[in-house]
Amino acid sequence: MKRNIIAVTALTLCMAANAAVTIKLPAGSATKEIDVQRGYISALTRNNPGEPASVSEKVKVVDGVATLADMPEGAAQYAVPFGDRRSVLMVYTMPGENITVDLTSERPLKYTAAGSKLMTDISAMNNQAETYLDEFVAEQRRESPDAAVMEGLEAKYNAVYADYLKNNPDSPAAVYALMHMPAEQFLKNYDSLTPAAQQSLLMPFARRQKDYVDYQMEQQRKKVALQSGTVDAPAFTFKNREGKDVSLSDFKGKWVVIDFWGSWCRWCIKGIPQMKEFYAAHKGKLEIVGIACNDSREAWLGALDKYKLPWVNLYNPTEGGGPLLQQYYVEGFPTKVIVNPAGKIVNITSGENPAFYEVLEKLMNDN
Repeated sequence: MKRNIIAVTALTLCMAANAAVTIKLPAGSATKEIDVQRGYISALTRNNPGEPASVSEKVKVVDGVATLADMPEGAAQYAVPFGDRRSVLMVYTMPGENITVDLTSERPLKYTAAGSKLMTDISAMNNQAETYLDEFVAEQRRESPDAAVMEGLEAKYNAVYADYLKNNPDSPAAVYALMHMPAEQFLKNYDSLTPAAQQSLLMPFARRQKDYVDYQMEQQRKKVALQSGTVDAPAFTFKNREGKDVSLSDFKGKWVVIDFWGSWCRWCIKGIPQMKEFYAAHKGKLEIVGIACNDSREAWLGALDKYKLPWVNLYNPTEGGGPLLQQYYVEGFPTKVIVNPAGKIVNITSGENPAFYEVLEKLMNDN
């Protein structure tokens, strides 16, 4: 869920009628005021931290309708959060357009839009895709999520945007569809955008996204290379609960799992029982080194007592985790890194994945 500006001369801008955005809330809505963040897309994609790219304001809802301020000088983006700020309505305009958004639900966010082909098609795509997303989230929250069901729903969600791009290659919303594709699909289709699609006011967002995806793909390549079994695990030294320095080198000759986690991380906590079982079965040959990140020392110590973690536990005091997380390509929590007895990285697994222990056991048995 991501976002060229049509070149317009200064004379044309002066002559163009002002854009108007009207948001009609659902019948019976109790919302009396909405928060709006608006800005010109040229500024939003300039990446100049010293200059505010957008304006934040509150807009009164009168008789169920909110009218947003004009943005007459170029392509603009409006962001309006709904449903306890969990869902954000995105509206894109060009000078002279009058966009009307009819909300049928604030939470979950459901709406239709009129006034431009871009917004009409965006709303149609989103309404179709959100159905699959809602089902995906519901399945994910179950006690025992069905991976096959989630994979199928994800495929249906992605297909909404892929099919739109395939069937509407010249549409201004083709760029919006492109930006909702997985990284490899995004890169494959980016260079195939038609000249007409490239005139979309969303093209600056797509260019910025391509830079980001290129970076992420390069990071992924480096991460794969890091797991070749030929790279030394980056060294570290942290203190344990008694204040004693503990280093990775202390465990040379053993299999080591470095567990980057936090007491605040629900999935980290959920995986503790299985980790305890595996540790108990392989203790002596294997050591687990938990490194708590983005935690207060008090919360970390409380978690050690609450969950009775039997392995080596270290505290990383650096806000944000420091350079070590970059060296180990930690993309989320938990992240588990397998280091072989020679001190080489052989696997990095992001997220709580029960199959991790199958991989670990096979590596330990094969070596």
